[in-house]
Amino acid sequence: MRILFLSRWYPYPPGNGSKRRILALVEGLARKHEVCLVSFRRSADDVKSSDPLLDLCREVRAVPRREYDSKSLRSVLGFFDQTPRSLAYTYSPEMADAIRQSVRDFDPDLVVTSQIDMSVYSSLYRRVPAILEELEVGVIHDRYENAKQGVGRIRHRLTWLKLGRYLERQLQLHRVVTVVSEREKALLEEASIPSDSIQVIPNFVEFPPRPGKARERLSLIFAGALDYLPNYEAVTWFLTRVFPLVLNAEPGVHLRITGDIGDRILPTYKNVTVTGFVDDIGALVGGSRVSLAPILTGGGTRLKILEAMALGTPVVATSKGAEGLDVIDGKHLFIRDDPGAFATAVVDLLRHKDLWAGVSEGGRDLVRTTYDSRVILPRFMSLVERVFDQNPAIPSVTGSSNRQWAD
Repeated sequence: MRILFLSRWYPYPPGNGSKRRILALVEGLARKHEVCLVSFRRSADDVKSSDPLLDLCREVRAVPRREYDSKSLRSVLGFFDQTPRSLAYTYSPEMADAIRQSVRDFDPDLVVTSQIDMSVYSSLYRRVPAILEELEVGVIHDRYENAKQGVGRIRHRLTWLKLGRYLERQLQLHRVVTVVSEREKALLEEASIPSDSIQVIPNFVEFPPRPGKARERLSLIFAGALDYLPNYEAVTWFLTRVFPLVLNAEPGVHLRITGDIGDRILPTYKNVTVTGFVDDIGALVGGSRVSLAPILTGGGTRLKILEAMALGTPVVATSKGAEGLDVIDGKHLFIRDDPGAFATAVVDLLRHKDLWAGVSEGGRDLVRTTYDSRVILPRFMSLVERVFDQNPAIPSVTGSSNRQWAD
């Protein structure tokens, strides 16, 4: 089968959870099918000659992405558009040309549209069976649910209703929508999306061997790019509300914060290292004593939690951080929302070997049985086959096998 994969994120190097999921899906599809990847990129450096995607995919196209500016005139005018304004603002003629050319030359049997950002181009592949992959609406829903009474709540309510109408139109062009959790599925149903059009394909990891090297006893880690606002909010909350309590109990504790920090500014504390992007995040997580997920906003599920549990590194998370995962507090990880309780859970894991070992093993067992790629990826592959079998593509001109680029 020829599969056209459209991505909001250029997936290599896999520096965040979305990129890691996309890369894993492309790798899985490429083992059995021909894949053409058409993706946004943030800079020319995103695509390198050593990029494994060039060998995985029959064809790769990458175009620059316009970042959303909510205060621009174009964005304000988007209030009067039927398309959600962030999608209308970031619409790219260069991306449309790349997709149009790939549909013509590659002649796909099926399209995988990764994340809602890419759905605005759906009219360009309307004659081909398509899957809208990893749709996430929790952020928009939570803004409405948490908004105070008044103009703000009305605005967020209208945004939520507008999104629902947009998705109803998209389902005329996509046979199925995938989400990462039952909560996201329930939110789509609330937005009037039929249940039988939604498939839950959880986030997953490739189950690793247990780290062989010794862990640093008083080491904490937060893994996540801080140019993503929910991660920045999470780290800021932890540093200002929780970390001083942990330091008071264990003065020798050390926190590493990984990932791209962008132009964010963090509170300054001793015993904190901001590493920036690292090539082998698994080595750092696997060498740490406790992994942190103090997420306060956002949707979907956190791949950083699954990756830490797979490596046997116990996690302390907020309720929002653990949202959507089939976890049990105290068995697979600790869930704490109060700053004092969060700090206590971290200190207890640092001090008590038996407690640490129990949570480490519990989290690792959960990933092995429920969130391993060998469990989840076949479900996605089966879905791809089902959508194609039910909706054969209309024949068109066979494309060339030459790699092409749109810059």
